[in-house]
Amino acid sequence: MKVEGRLDIDLYRDAAQVREVTIRSTRPFQAVRLFHGKPVDQALETLPLLYSVCGTAQAAAAVAACEQAMLVTVSDNQNRARELLVQAETSREHMFRILLDWPTFADHPRPDAAQMGAMSALPRCLRNTIFPEGNPFQVGGTAMTVDRRALAACLNDARQFVEAQILNLSFDEWQAMDNEAALVAWAGGSDSIAAARVQMVMREGWSDFGRSTITGLPCLEIDALHERLAAASAEAFISRPQWQGASHETTALTRQSARQQALLRDLCDRHGNGLL
Repeated sequence: MKVEGRLDIDLYRDAAQVREVTIRSTRPFQAVRLFHGKPVDQALETLPLLYSVCGTAQAAAAVAACEQAMLVTVSDNQNRARELLVQAETSREHMFRILLDWPTFADHPRPDAAQMGAMSALPRCLRNTIFPEGNPFQVGGTAMTVDRRALAACLNDARQFVEAQILNLSFDEWQAMDNEAALVAWAGGSDSIAAARVQMVMREGWSDFGRSTITGLPCLEIDALHERLAAASAEAFISRPQWQGASHETTALTRQSARQQALLRDLCDRHGNGLL
């Protein structure tokens, strides 16, 4: 069973003008029946196996929900370690999409499979380094034995991969960019996959494409969320969620914008949440 579902989006246009958009969710609500009557440990073990991507994030969300319901408290270090594993998985998925999809859009050669090994191994490397003897996503957490030298090596391998295969630039130089002019200068002088994609967006005049007034999802009020999920309208909320009467954006952009990076602030001031 494919429990992620999908969003079917239809655009109706008149020449180059979009006149109407319809969005349908195919999320299969019957998937929850898989867990009825099952012990918590079995449900937590099964759930991440159902997802083709983001299984770690699903496992982290599931154990957090169980711990909240069971009034189980885990240490801040345990939560930070779990979050690191989720971030590693997210980074890997983003890198795969950049390496596999962006070359097609920007007429850039794809890297070979061997070059993608460092990012592919990152989540497993971190998990084995931080939780060598247990499952981090079990209720109450598990023992942590952090090999700091091995942890630093895992992160350094991933950093070097991004610098060489994605940016063709060091992290320090990337983070020093603070405005669109610096981004333009880098994109024009680099032959990296990321630079080729940025050049294409700018060249085609697409920097503002898709810009809207939709804002990022705010912090959710736990009690209000519980109320929505327990209501008779829960399935409608899950398939087409709104919060306080409005739709919100939950994307890589909104996650990074929270960090208040100077470059993103400048780009958002100029182009909002447009494509660039």
